[in-house]
Amino acid sequence: VKSTRILRALLCNPKKTWQLSQLAKEAAVSLGQASNVKQKLLDYEFIVEDDFKKMVLKNMDSLLKKWSESYSYRQNKIYNFYSLDTPQVTEGRISEYCSSRNIPYAFTLTTGSDLIYPYLRYQRVFLYLNSKSIDDLSRDLQWKSVKTGPSITVLEPYDEGVFYGIQDIGGKKVVSDIQLYLDLQS
Repeated sequence: VKSTRILRALLCNPKKTWQLSQLAKEAAVSLGQASNVKQKLLDYEFIVEDDFKKMVLKNMDSLLKKWSESYSYRQNKIYNFYSLDTPQVTEGRISEYCSSRNIPYAFTLTTGSDLIYPYLRYQRVFLYLNSKSIDDLSRDLQWKSVKTGPSITVLEPYDEGVFYGIQDIGGKKVVSDIQLYLDLQS
């Protein structure tokens, strides 16, 4: 699971040349794990290595396609809520709440897509949020937990890597373009 952090770092920085130790540090994984992933990426020809053992992404499209075939946002724990607020009001309240408390969050799926490319109509807010913050946020913003008809879906990330490369769009946090692509493809 943590090995996907390396893929995120490579895909979010496709032209960067990496030393193994830099990549391990950037992805917050051990040097041994980074080495194992590097070897697999070399075997599949997703990266190339120069004479100084520095690596660079070679086949971004193929790597992203391969990863998206096995990825599903449903790997995360899913919580569904209902609020009478419109999606835009809900987004603003989430952003304000989380920012004022230094709580990591990021909008994704149709919410993230609309914040970056505002052409969608949607009635459901999707975001990533750590488990320790879900109860407080839902209680304080007066959301009702529901089994059907949610207007808010909170994804508890299976790995903190989903927060890598977060973008600030109009004061709201959105996952990286790579994470957004993976979520939408699944």
